[in-house]
Amino acid sequence: MTFDEFILNARVAGFEDIEAVRKLAREAVLLQPQGSGSNGSFGSRVGGLPWLPPSLPWPQRDGRSMAFIAQVDLGSQPRTAAAQGFPREGLLLFFYDIERSQWGYDPKHAGGFAVIHVPNPGTAKVVERPRDLADEAYFGACGLASELTVTIPPPESVVVEDLNLSNEQRDAYFDLHSRVSGDDWAKRALLAGYPDQIQGDMTLECEMVSSGLYCGNASAYSDPRMPSFRKHAPEWRLLLQVPSFSQAGMMWGDDGCLYYWIREDDLKARRFERSWMILQCF
Repeated sequence: MTFDEFILNARVAGFEDIEAVRKLAREAVLLQPQGSGSNGSFGSRVGGLPWLPPSLPWPQRDGRSMAFIAQVDLGSQPRTAAAQGFPREGLLLFFYDIERSQWGYDPKHAGGFAVIHVPNPGTAKVVERPRDLADEAYFGACGLASELTVTIPPPESVVVEDLNLSNEQRDAYFDLHSRVSGDDWAKRALLAGYPDQIQGDMTLECEMVSSGLYCGNASAYSDPRMPSFRKHAPEWRLLLQVPSFSQAGMMWGDDGCLYYWIREDDLKARRFERSWMILQCF
């Protein structure tokens, strides 16, 4: 979806203050599957084998190699990624501990995923599959092609709740969100922008979990620090949304997605070790 198409859909949904709606929107990079990928290039793909410099080992947890999820060639992405703080060059590599399959609602889930930035792909090469990597933790390579799209905050998010929309406005926003997300909602890979959120607000959950709160039940949401959590939740930025890619043999819960997140300041400072990951499903 282009911005012109987005504005048209906003008018159809009944919004008169188009500029206010435009300010909410963020471009994202839609990563379209392109059939079987190749490990022989450092292009964007899900599954297969990553390109790593010799100085960087394959990420592990408790002595076990984690599953390689995706590789994004930043140098070939539209400028909107760099405009949102992503590096202009290099590779972003994403890993996940498939064996434990933790969902990211507990501070103890730290270490169950990894995001690595390889600034200079010229120093990297495709690595061999670790001997201890189980078959269920190895996914078939599937190439990804980039295409610009427009996203808006999920209706169930701090950003939208703070708008204090009337019932009529909220219905219009739900309609617009549905139009913008389209039929492939929660079935598409996204770089940057806003996520296809399946359950609760992930930015708020990231802020709370990173502050040491267990979010596996509702008790954390009565914490007296909630006003501060809500204030800082919008600072979290989506790095990558990875759906249940049948082409690569990936299934997250019940047809869900993996979502990798990072605070805006950490993204700009390239502190990818401070990323967080959440799994949501239907």
